[in-house]
Amino acid sequence: MRGLFPIEDGEITSREKIAQGLGSLNRAYQVQGFLNATFVPEPHFDDEQHVVSFVIDVDEGKQFYVSSINLIGESEGALAAASQDLALKVGQQYNQNLIDLFLAKHPSTVFDDSTTARHFDLNKGTVDITLDVRQCQSK
Repeated sequence: MRGLFPIEDGEITSREKIAQGLGSLNRAYQVQGFLNATFVPEPHFDDEQHVVSFVIDVDEGKQFYVSSINLIGESEGALAAASQDLALKVGQQYNQNLIDLFLAKHPSTVFDDSTTARHFDLNKGTVDITLDVRQCQSK
């Protein structure tokens, strides 16, 4: 996990680089289905060596699985083509990267998040996904 942080040992501490690393760490957990993971960096100071190190406390939370995927399209043919591009399947661990790959192949002509909806059941650890490809251009 250390490699996810773009700051080198001995480098001057950068809040931006620590934040980038925490974002990358969050992404790494999201692709494993841990959508509510939290990360708390705890600094440890060595006044003699004039260095700071961080221990990251991770609370993974519940791992989420896909319970349904709904595609909304303009025609059966468009829906069939779009469904073949979606590598994420019902029953699998939720993986944001697979959603992002699908959205890259089907970019929206609308500039908002209206093409994707996720509904979580926190008790069951499931996600219902709806992807609206009516306003998308297939690549």
